[in-house]
Amino acid sequence: MVANGLIQAKEEGGPDGVLVEGLAVWATGGHYRRESIDDLASIIADSDSYTPLSTLRAGPFYDFQHETSYMEAGSFVQFLIERYGLDRFKLLYGQETGKAENDERLVESLYGQTYAELEVEWLEYLGSLSPTPEQVEAWRFNVRYFDLIRRYQAELDADARILPDAPTDWTSSTLSIFTRRMVAAANVVFETALIAAQERADRGDMAGADAVLDDVEAGLDSKGEMIRPSLQARQAICDLLDTQDRAILRADPGAYRATLTPVGALALEVQAAAEFRLPLTSYRQEIVRLDMADDGQSATGVVLVHARTVDGDFAGDGQLFAVRLVKAGGRWLLSGREPTQPEFLMPPGSGS
Repeated sequence: MVANGLIQAKEEGGPDGVLVEGLAVWATGGHYRRESIDDLASIIADSDSYTPLSTLRAGPFYDFQHETSYMEAGSFVQFLIERYGLDRFKLLYGQETGKAENDERLVESLYGQTYAELEVEWLEYLGSLSPTPEQVEAWRFNVRYFDLIRRYQAELDADARILPDAPTDWTSSTLSIFTRRMVAAANVVFETALIAAQERADRGDMAGADAVLDDVEAGLDSKGEMIRPSLQARQAICDLLDTQDRAILRADPGAYRATLTPVGALALEVQAAAEFRLPLTSYRQEIVRLDMADDGQSATGVVLVHARTVDGDFAGDGQLFAVRLVKAGGRWLLSGREPTQPEFLMPPGSGS
């Protein structure tokens, strides 16, 4: 809305995607988070993934690799504003029509240079920067990570790629897509793996993060088959929690006990005792976070309980639990489960 206020009245057209999305990235200090925009653009400019501004401007802007195009646009807009001033940029943004010939004349009248000459000047500036090896590695991971998320969505959660153009296009059917959880085991396995990869990257464990993405990519290459041990372990943990859910619904302490390690059995059975006594009509533990140890013999995670009783609401519905699991005798067992609270942590700024 603020940017729209800059656009001057004209018969048709408006600023191109580079200016529109570049302004958004510049104004917020980054794309997904606060980032060192110019350092990241310098990494892109020094790589085979760089897309010339003339190509980005000709568009369609949104058809290019997402993270790369947004970071290039943000850095170019930042360059125009910091070197030539915000007022001049406002005039460019407000008067652009999206027509190449008109916009070239406009940029020459405002900056005394063509778009191509401004690009050369911008690239020279980016070439003077010295991003760190850690920034280079983080950027490479970032692009791979989000491209893999999009591939997962396209192949195993197609509804996630649906986004109507305007609020008027949102129907009740559209809304139901975004309120429906994907609870199939394959979705849980791949989504928790992708979350774990990002969390490892945020901790600086790039090798571990890449290893998780390698497993996800292998699974997608196999059309969703759990061919890697880490994916098979996630599947087995899903099965374990399903077994617990059924035991609680049937009020079967013995079946529940069989899912526990001997060391943690007593405390966990006491914790679940109240649930066995309730007339539950539904009970499900949703895995929202799951990280596997490097040796594949233990895991930690967080589950969210969804439950109702014949009388209506269940007091524990919506409760989060931190869980610990171990592999013993070829089986996954629960070794710990404590109530926890949601954590709202901002990831470190990329390139900061």
